[in-house]
Amino acid sequence: MRPPEVSVVLGVRDAGVRAQETVRSVLAQSLRDLECIVVDDGSRDATARRLRRVAGADRRVRIVRQAAAGLTRALITGCAEARAPFIARVDAGDRMLPGRLAAQVAWLRAHPDVVVLGSALRLVGPEGEALDVPGAAADAPGERDLTADFASAEPARLAGLAHMTVCLRRDAYHRAGGYRAAFRLAQDTDLWTRMAAIGRLVRVGQVFTEARVSLDGLSPRHHRIQLALRALAAACSRARRDGRDEAPLLARADALGRRALAGGGRSDGAALFVAGCLARRGDAAAAERYFRIARRAAPLDPRAVAGLARVRVRRWLAEGGGA
Repeated sequence: MRPPEVSVVLGVRDAGVRAQETVRSVLAQSLRDLECIVVDDGSRDATARRLRRVAGADRRVRIVRQAAAGLTRALITGCAEARAPFIARVDAGDRMLPGRLAAQVAWLRAHPDVVVLGSALRLVGPEGEALDVPGAAADAPGERDLTADFASAEPARLAGLAHMTVCLRRDAYHRAGGYRAAFRLAQDTDLWTRMAAIGRLVRVGQVFTEARVSLDGLSPRHHRIQLALRALAAACSRARRDGRDEAPLLARADALGRRALAGGGRSDGAALFVAGCLARRGDAAAAERYFRIARRAAPLDPRAVAGLARVRVRRWLAEGGGA
């Protein structure tokens, strides 16, 4: 059987309607010759039933079910199933804009030295609220070459490629060794450092993906752990460059990820982020709602206390307070 032009891989767990909507955005792409590989990572809700319904209506969807093992192992499974020369990523809850895959595949075919292509993105809140996020929207027209950053082995430079925006070459992915299970919360950063030794990593300025901020997402809850894992990815890069064994560093990354996921992480980070974005947009009422959520999760957090006070004063003034 002839392989499709592109394989879209996502891992889901208990994502329900969000996963269904994301898959539908994949199937609505202007590039029709694709496969969508959904790895159900041990969902216990209605996710599997919803996904079966979508797959039953479109043969381009393939569902792979595994016991709960985490996103990284789900992505390893999904990429192993991919048949196309290009692999695109998206997360449950995100939305691919209709021309994304056509543009990315055409761009990669025109630039054979590029192994990973990312893009700018548009962030929305849990209820679809537009968020004001400096640096997240479209860049100036053109491209930004991030190869030197990810080859630098400097933790502060290992950024700039949003995981849910990328399309990469399958052969380069496998040559680099693919995702590594030890990097549970920074599997993308670790992979980019290894792919930078094979070819160019580029981000274009167009917005191809709308990413939804989830209040219970992994990144907001484990931001500090992700920074520590980024440092370990840089240390692994230095070890490879110097001919040293990475095994001790991988063991540390694995232990750090296990501890983080076992502990649950802070649940107020995403609410604070969304509240701050909405406050910058001038939407004091919506910002107050998310500051309240953050304060319920962490009553003594000074950021939530101060933010809530600020937006309340702003609303009071806007409503004519003190007049």
